[in-house]
Amino acid sequence: MLAGEWRKATPRVLAAVLVFLAVTAPWFVGLSRARGRFMVGDSARFNYVLHVNGAGPDVYFQDLGTAGGHYTHTARKIFDSPPIYEFATPIKGTLPLWYDPSYWSEGATLRVSPKRELSVIHHWLSFYFDLFFSSQAALFVGFVVLCFMAGRDILLKQIAARWPVLLVGLAGLGMYSLVHAESRYVAVFFTLFWVGLFSGLQMPPGREGRRLATLVTLAVVIVTAGPTAMSAAGRLNQALRKQPHNQWQVAQDLQTLGVMPGDRVARLPAHFGLGWARLLGVTVVAQIPLENSTDFWCGKPEVQAQVIEAFGRLGATVFVAEQNPANGVCAPGPGWHKVGDASYYALRIEPIRTQ
Repeated sequence: MLAGEWRKATPRVLAAVLVFLAVTAPWFVGLSRARGRFMVGDSARFNYVLHVNGAGPDVYFQDLGTAGGHYTHTARKIFDSPPIYEFATPIKGTLPLWYDPSYWSEGATLRVSPKRELSVIHHWLSFYFDLFFSSQAALFVGFVVLCFMAGRDILLKQIAARWPVLLVGLAGLGMYSLVHAESRYVAVFFTLFWVGLFSGLQMPPGREGRRLATLVTLAVVIVTAGPTAMSAAGRLNQALRKQPHNQWQVAQDLQTLGVMPGDRVARLPAHFGLGWARLLGVTVVAQIPLENSTDFWCGKPEVQAQVIEAFGRLGATVFVAEQNPANGVCAPGPGWHKVGDASYYALRIEPIRTQ
């Protein structure tokens, strides 16, 4: 489109396609051989079924939501209250659920519902709006100030000339709004959007105009990058003071409790705090969902004993809870150890040998 002449553009587009195929072929050929069918990935189906069709709970995939089909193999529910999901086989890894999440949702087919899709789009557009006027507020204010300095006569014409950059940025934001967005996914598209806007501004000639533009730019950079710089400085200070990272300390403390590489462990998760498991070389084989943590901590002693027994039958040697008991209301019983920065708890389990 930008080349203007199809004769010049076509060879370049074909060359780009060939390079793309050369780089990606080992990946999608390997995937296709592993699945026994041609494919370039199951991320689209997995994410649509999970985030739009409402399958769940979470990635344990017990309910299809509004999706069609039927699950071929999901995590096994081995306890009802609190729910425990087991996934020891057949996939190996630190956390088999996330090693290949498309495996556990296999068999579900996405179904498009206009009403549900519009609801999802509305949700993520609201998310973009919040980002725009919170973490990107300095960019917005800086852009408005520079617009007044540049003058309105040729402003729209200048910005319109950058339409390719703006189009790519808006297209990316629109793509993610159809299914699921996170700041780390859309950051590059917001960057392109702002580059398209700012690069279209032309400041009035003269020393004073350049000086004001420089001051506005510095102010925007300081406000926008300041929090990240402070966070990086804090981490650097921690490294210079040789303070161990919490995930490393959790792994060390668990090793002190007798947990060894290759052991099976059970988990009460707090999102993605799994560095300790990777460092130890253990495999998580069962989990209680995060939203059911209170059900466990505040459960009757006999229920907690049954939960621990269920983990023992799976061969787990330790149960790691990655958050404090519910607001201190329900304290852990005997045998629990604080590990790491004391936000983690661990309970040794005697594996139950089956005949």
